Amino acid sequence: MQRPEVVITGMSVISPIGVGREAFWDALIAGRHGVHPIRTFDASSLPIGCVAEVQDFDPKEYVRPRKSIKLMARDSQFAVASAEMACQDAGLLVGAIDPDRWGVVYGADRIRSDLDMSEPCYRACIVDGRLDLSRFGRDGMAASFPLEFLRLLPNMLGSHISIAWDARGPNNTLQLNEVSAIEAVAEAAHVIERGMADCMFTGAAAARLHPLDLVRYCLTQEVARGDDYCRPFDRERRGTTFGEGAATFLLETRRQAEGRGAPILATILGFGSSAAVATGNGRAATDAIERAIRAALADARLAPAEIGHVNAHGSGTRHGDRIEAEALHRVLPGVPVTALKGYFGHLGAACGAVEMAASLLALQQGTVPAALRCDTLDPECPLDIVQGQPQAAASPVALLLNYTLQGQAAALVLRAG
Repeated sequence: MQRPEVVITGMSVISPIGVGREAFWDALIAGRHGVHPIRTFDASSLPIGCVAEVQDFDPKEYVRPRKSIKLMARDSQFAVASAEMACQDAGLLVGAIDPDRWGVVYGADRIRSDLDMSEPCYRACIVDGRLDLSRFGRDGMAASFPLEFLRLLPNMLGSHISIAWDARGPNNTLQLNEVSAIEAVAEAAHVIERGMADCMFTGAAAARLHPLDLVRYCLTQEVARGDDYCRPFDRERRGTTFGEGAATFLLETRRQAEGRGAPILATILGFGSSAAVATGNGRAATDAIERAIRAALADARLAPAEIGHVNAHGSGTRHGDRIEAEALHRVLPGVPVTALKGYFGHLGAACGAVEMAASLLALQQGTVPAALRCDTLDPECPLDIVQGQPQAAASPVALLLNYTLQGQAAALVLRAG
């Protein structure tokens, strides 16, 4: 049986370079980044000097009733706000879709407890100036906000979206680090293809700029230090920069979208996923990335030459960029490649969603944004990088790629209209 075409009819983005599609796209085309010195807390003791924070975001503009904000982590606020904007973009109102046929598959990061929420718990466990963790179960928990645990569950992003829009259909959360967004979009499309829903919210959100996590990143990952930035595939790259953000998309069958006269932004053509046990030389990870790309092309029934541009993961790390470039060079030689973390940093689970928003807009405009700060291409990354200025799209088809440090890779193919 032929599977139905799944299309994207609405999108939104909340990012360090702009809230809303117009502001976001204007920044990409102008080459304007959102990476600045940390503002939300004193970071003078950290080797990280710059991050990409979302500015000019007020959840009260989107969350109703407003008292719900107290029960939402920043991740959930991003998710609900971007879902609201996506519905506006698609021209959907509450009641337009049968609630039992409207679902959510959303990507989530590990959600952090705000310092002002955690501090009373730990202070209650201090005895004679020293922290006594044996008291945490009794005194620490007694000092905690009673509903704090509900704020930190990763499935709360999708739950809050479904409550806000009375979407009673299939509801799932994927927490797969950097591939969360692509995997969520693919699963949402598969839910529609299986006939379990007519409309799906999908995407991902993450607010990972927490001081404890930044310390952990410094200890475990290759991080740009001081006032340095993420430089994807550049010869002088020294690590990634961290950020926060979200993007949400509305998926429908083409038949339903055309029936209600909705604008069709893009069609989801294919998806591929693969995983490998990480090895010291990166060979297994390279193979996993290559398998994911080939699987997405096969699912889309496209040849490599039909891809107009690749939106690469491009973390700006020495090792990661090299293994990704090797896989892309094997499967898609000569295809234009952009990488956007130089604009808004590494968004964790949300990176694929915000990068997908950029490619959707690129397909709409027929223009591929340049990879910011890739000034001198590393000879070990033999790619056709879009450098300096935006480039006309070679075709209305894009391939999105993300992978994790743990060896999982995911690719998604989109076509305009």
